[in-house]
Amino acid sequence: MSQLPPLETVIEKLKLIPHHVEGGYFRQTYKAKEKTLNACLPERFDGDRAFGTSIYYLLPPQRISSLHLMFADETWHFYTGSAINIVEITPDGEAIETRLGQDIVNGEVPQHTVMNGNWLG
Repeated sequence: MSQLPPLETVIEKLKLIPHHVEGGYFRQTYKAKEKTLNACLPERFDGDRAFGTSIYYLLPPQRISSLHLMFADETWHFYTGSAINIVEITPDGEAIETRLGQDIVNGEVPQHTVMNGNWLG
């Protein structure tokens, strides 16, 4: 794997901003123009929702993403850097840990979907 640029360079080049709730840095890269109106959505939503969105998300070394409840399914993709552990807690209290990374031979996966209703951190 080639040498990664300094963290500050990645943040600058991808135009990432701090994510004050979950931790790390992010930038929305896509938001569908069409939306579902709040009146048609389950009660867990508090407003209209775009049909789809995409973001970049960067979690610096030695940092964590704060535990938060998922209101919709969310798919994570791994591009580069160090692998991370995605920790979920299901509504039944089951703990699920997934290693997101490039080393598929040793159990890492490059993509993982966290289901709505699970806590994620």
